[in-house]
Amino acid sequence: MGGVVLDQKRAYRRGMLLGFTMAEIVIMLLFCILLAMAFVVDRQEVQLEDARVELEASKKEVAELTEVKEAVSIVLGALPSDAKRDSFFLELRRAKDSADELRWLRESLGDPAKGSKALEPIRTAIAVGRSQGLTEEQVISRLIADYEYGQAVRQGLQSSPLSSEPPGQVAALARLHEETPPDVREC
Repeated sequence: MGGVVLDQKRAYRRGMLLGFTMAEIVIMLLFCILLAMAFVVDRQEVQLEDARVELEASKKEVAELTEVKEAVSIVLGALPSDAKRDSFFLELRRAKDSADELRWLRESLGDPAKGSKALEPIRTAIAVGRSQGLTEEQVISRLIADYEYGQAVRQGLQSSPLSSEPPGQVAALARLHEETPPDVREC
């Protein structure tokens, strides 16, 4: 039996697996675990740095939003009621829309000489309206209403059998129906 124990001790001293002793295997395993842990720690440090950058950006954004909130609260604090606040925001919206319309008008008119020619009929209508005691807004509103009415009449005539008739005959037919009493008209 002594010979078997001696052979086992020799096998243990030579190494059990690929010539490594048990202590060497444990040291190699610990080294691999430490390498894996170093990789994990390095990735976490990168993530932590990214989080710090995002936190700084968020702090700056919060500071800007706080300034905006304070400015809005000052403006809203000056307005005593909710109705006035709503009207304030409506006025802001109208001002933005007016600025957009003005920008569009400038772009569409382009050249000043061309723009003055395009606006000449409107200026004439405003001058006539002023002589009748109307404001510019009332004149423009009437022009828009007349245009919309004219469009409706044009569409109505296009879809009727009178579309091929000359304008004088259409006018005579319209006058004929005006003179007929309402209860005698045919449908």
